This record gives sequence, C-alpha cells and structure tokens, in this order.
Amino acid sequence: RKPIIVVESGICTDDARTRIQSMKDYLMVCRKALDQGVDLRGFFYWSTIDNFEWNLGPTYRFGLVQVDLNTKDRRMTEAGDFFSEICRENGVEV
Repeated sequence: RKPIIVVESGICTDDARTRIQSMKDYLMVCRKALDQGVDLRGFFYWSTIDNFEWNLGPTYRFGLVQVDLNTKDRRMTEAGDFFSEICRENGVEV
C-alpha cells in the first residue's frame, strides 16, 4: 500500500462552528483510516489564510486566518485557534 497525505481538506464558510465541526469530521475519518491500517502520513488544512478563488473571486472564505481585503489586516478565526490547539496537543477529542 502506498502512503496517503490528506490535502485541501477545508470548507468554505464564515460560520466558525460549521468549520470546526467539519475539521473534527475530517480528523475522525483520518483516525478511522489509521485504525484500519491505512498508512496516513499527514493532514493539511485548506487554507491557512483566505485566498482568491479564480472562478469565484475573493468573497469565499476558506482560511483559518481571515484577511480584510481592503486593509490586508489578518486575524485568527475561532477555527484557527482550534487548529492551533490540535497542533500544540498533537491531537483532539473527536
């Protein structure tokens, strides 16, 4: 079996609870895969900061860090804080 790395596993929403629950759901599936013997080597959330979607423009938000497109100011979202905790603790209760 070849190793797997999960990439671009985010969700487009401004709702923190939905984004956090989505992240928990992704991680729960990753845990199940590991328990079943899948050689899962990594998990990368999409995206660290808000970005420009070429076909949709800048209004759709994927980032753990929200970007004000006028001032370029950045602020950590609740989901970003949640993901930081996962990284610090090297895990999460799902």
